[in-house]
Amino acid sequence: MLPLIHTRNINIFVERFLSEKDFTAAGKDKDDQGILSVKKKDGGNSTKKKNDNFEAETTKSTAQSLEENRNLLLQPQNEMNKNSEELQRGVGRKKDCTGSGSADDLLKFIDSSPTPYHVVQTSAELLKDAGFQYLDEKNSWKGKLTAGGKYFYHRNGSTLVAFTIRQNYQPGNEFKIIGTHTDSPVLKVKPVSKRTAFGYLQTREEENAFIVNKETHLQPILTQLEGEMNKGDGDSKHSSLLLQLLAGELGVAVDQIVDMELTLADTQPGATWGPKNEFLSSPRLDNQVHCYTGLTALLLHGMTNDDTGVSMLVCFDHEEIGSDSAQGAGSPVMNEAIARVVGSFDPCPELLKITIRKSMLISADVAHAIHPNYSDKHDKQHQPAMTKGTVIKTNQNQRYATNAETGFILRELARRAGVPVQEFVVRNDSACGSTIGPILASGVGLRTVDLGISSLSMHSIRETMGCQDVVTNIKLFQQFFKEFGALDSQCDM
Repeated sequence: MLPLIHTRNINIFVERFLSEKDFTAAGKDKDDQGILSVKKKDGGNSTKKKNDNFEAETTKSTAQSLEENRNLLLQPQNEMNKNSEELQRGVGRKKDCTGSGSADDLLKFIDSSPTPYHVVQTSAELLKDAGFQYLDEKNSWKGKLTAGGKYFYHRNGSTLVAFTIRQNYQPGNEFKIIGTHTDSPVLKVKPVSKRTAFGYLQTREEENAFIVNKETHLQPILTQLEGEMNKGDGDSKHSSLLLQLLAGELGVAVDQIVDMELTLADTQPGATWGPKNEFLSSPRLDNQVHCYTGLTALLLHGMTNDDTGVSMLVCFDHEEIGSDSAQGAGSPVMNEAIARVVGSFDPCPELLKITIRKSMLISADVAHAIHPNYSDKHDKQHQPAMTKGTVIKTNQNQRYATNAETGFILRELARRAGVPVQEFVVRNDSACGSTIGPILASGVGLRTVDLGISSLSMHSIRETMGCQDVVTNIKLFQQFFKEFGALDSQCDM
C-alpha cells in the first residue's frame, strides 16, 4: 500500500517516495505491476521507528519532544473515529469495493484512493483479483494478447488502462471505451516547503486547479515550534520534523529520502445521508465516481464472453490542469492503447483506421446538478437533478464532444438498459467548462459522447450526488460494453 500520515484533519499522502535504495537495488521496492509500493503500518497505535541518524543528531530532550509530537500527529484513524461506525471505514484500508455496484462500495473506493496513484493502485488490486493480467508498456505485447483475455497497465502510476478482448474478437472490430480522470483539485507540498511564521511550523503548498489567493492563505499549520525542534535543519528544503515523520512512517533513515510528492487531503471518509440515505457526500467525487463506475462495469462485463469487440477503460491523470502531460488525455496514451492492441493481432495500418471509425468513446465526468438556491445558473430547459439519471452534456462550441449521432446512441443504450438520462446545455451567457472528450475526439478521431453523474459543490472539499445515480450509471456503462457494436451496425450514419 502507498503510505499515508494522519495529521488530525489533514492527511499528507506520499504519492511517490524515492530513496537511495531505489537506485542501488532497482526493482526491489516495486510490486509486479511496477507501481511503487511501501509497506504501511497497520491500524494500531503508531510507534516511533528509531534510526541511527536520528539518535546521533538529536539530544534526549529534543527526541522526547519529537516523539510526543509524532504520537499526536500520527494518531491512527481508528482511534480518532472509534465512536463512529460510519467513519471506521478508514482511508487506505483493504476493502472489497466491487460487486454489482453501490454507493457504499463507491465510498470505500474513494476512501482508499486519496491521490491518483492510489486510484491506480486500488483499481489494479481489483483488476488482478478479477483475473486481469498486467502488461508492461516497455516490453513488446506480441504474442501476449489473446482473444478472451483481460489486461491492464498504467503510466506513471497515475493513469490506468484496462481492457477485455472477447472471444469472438477479430482485428478491425470496434473498441468501446470509457474515458475518465483520476485527479482532483488538491494542494501539493512544494519542492521547498520549509516555512515558519509567528511560532508555527508550516509547509508550503502549491494550488492545483484552484483560483484562490495564491501565496498567503493556503499554507497549512504542521505544528508549533519549540526551542530545539528545528535545530539541524541546515539547508534542507523541508522541515526536519516533516522529514522525520515521513521517515518514521516509511521505516527508512531521513537521509535516504531523495525526493517525494506529497498531497494534502481531508481525512473524513465519505458518507451517505438524507431521510432515505438518498445522497452521498465525499471528497474527490470529481472524478473518482466515474473511475469506479467505469471499472465496475468493466469487471462485470469481463465475466461474460459473448462479445466481438474490445471493452476499455482509460483513467487519465491531469485533467484538472489541462491534460497536457505524458499521462494526460493530450498525450499519446489513447492512440497507443488502441494501436498496440490491434497491432498485436494484425499490424496492418489500415485495420487501425477501420477500428477507430467503428469505435466510440464515452467521456465520463461529473455534471452540474441544479441547486434550488441558484436555479438561475441553469438554462430553464436543461436543469439536471440528482437521483434522476446520468446527464448527457452538449455544447455547440465543442466544449463537450456530444453530437447528434453519439447522443442518439447513448439515449438508445439507456432505453435498452432501462435507466433514465437527462440533458444539459450551459446558458448562453455563461462560460462552459470542458472535459477530455473534445481532446480525444480531435486527437484520436473517436466518436465521442460527453456525460456524467450530476453533483453539487463541484471542486469543493466535499461534493454531493445521488446514490441511485451511481447504480444506474453502472448499468448504462454495462449496456454500452454489451450492445454498442450491435446497435452501431444497425445504424446508417
